[in-house]
Amino acid sequence: MGLLAVVIEYAEQRRFLLFSACVKYNLPKPKSPTDEFTPQPNMAENPDIQSEIANTNVSYLYRSLEYTCLKQHRNTFDFLRFPDAQSALPRTLPCADCNYEMVQANLVEQFRCDFSEAEFSNYKEQKYAESAAYHEAGHVVIAAVEQSPLKNNGIRIDQKGNGFSHFATVQPTGVSNVGADPLRESAVRSTRAGFAAQERFFLRYFKILSSQGAGSDERYIEKLLYEMYSDTSVVLNQKIKLYGETAALVDNHWPPIEALARKLWIKTWTNPAPASGERRWSQQLLEKKMDGSEVVDVLQQFKINAKMI
Repeated sequence: MGLLAVVIEYAEQRRFLLFSACVKYNLPKPKSPTDEFTPQPNMAENPDIQSEIANTNVSYLYRSLEYTCLKQHRNTFDFLRFPDAQSALPRTLPCADCNYEMVQANLVEQFRCDFSEAEFSNYKEQKYAESAAYHEAGHVVIAAVEQSPLKNNGIRIDQKGNGFSHFATVQPTGVSNVGADPLRESAVRSTRAGFAAQERFFLRYFKILSSQGAGSDERYIEKLLYEMYSDTSVVLNQKIKLYGETAALVDNHWPPIEALARKLWIKTWTNPAPASGERRWSQQLLEKKMDGSEVVDVLQQFKINAKMI
């Protein structure tokens, strides 16, 4: 399935869900892609609307929004106002028809409705699981940029936001004070890129993302750093430096991360079939996955020539 077909399929799934919500709350049906579209003042730039979002007394206020880029491509964005939410709408969002470039978003409200406590809980869980797709996409995109070979088993996520990426990386051996090592530094960047990408997506909706879910990544990074340096202050300085380099890489390669995450997220939930020799990474009964060849196909659209082993 091509990227355009994937985008269309995702849009149709979203539209079905929004239509169901409209019926439940007796609200207007969302517009279809063929409906006439009239640009309206940008909600992200409107101080009155931002003030309403920040000060509303409704505990959980759901909004369905549509936005255009300068080329008038149309996209959708959902926003839930609640105590832990971002206080303002994003000023830039990805445009699927612009190959997921971040664009100034001209946001137009389609409908709004109140959410119950149960609906809010489901929404938050779904967004965290969705953010896991960005976590795994961040790993493999930056690994490919760093010329680390990808593996055929690709990337996988479960319904609770756990995930697993298959790419070649350095294994800690217990040595110490080896000094700066390009392979270990590359492994630190590709590992850290997972949380960096996940956080960037998650902060569209929430004020903060706990790093607890990236605990295994952090422990792995610490092992690599202490193999290179024995002095704690040096380790801290190098960690700050490498994390800064990672943030720049994620920013510079955000469109392929977004595209890969979106394609993974719209996959169907299936029964997991662990690859031979793979460690147990999930206790859940269902997963979404992309094979390595699918990952490579997406990256090639962004002129990233990933190696496979």
